[in-house]
Amino acid sequence: MNESTPSNCSTRNTQIPIRAVLRQTRESLTEIFTKYRQKVGNGALLAVQRVKTSQQLSLIKPSLRCVTKRQSFFKRYGCEEVATVCLLVVILLMLLFGLYLARNYNHAYIYGSGGCLSTFLWTYDECQIIT
Repeated sequence: MNESTPSNCSTRNTQIPIRAVLRQTRESLTEIFTKYRQKVGNGALLAVQRVKTSQQLSLIKPSLRCVTKRQSFFKRYGCEEVATVCLLVVILLMLLFGLYLARNYNHAYIYGSGGCLSTFLWTYDECQIIT
């Protein structure tokens, strides 16, 4: 072994610089994490403020979809409610028309094209009776 280098690495001379380096590294890491945490916190705060201001502006601005002057029939209902009711009425009419077509098809299939059979709720006026 060489006499100039100590064989034991845990001597007092080598521990002092290591502790100083560790302390400096710990402080710099703490500073980095603190700045990052502040940056993320500020970004989140700005995002929340942007959302709040955009929501407040959308509440203040009148909706462009609905006309501000409504007819007397639509005073109590908004555009969405009227559109929903119209859509449900159209769906109901399509269902009734489908039932009408299915009943006519079944009647023609069972009785033929010239068969006339009146029921309690339905009369067949358009039947052709061939003699």
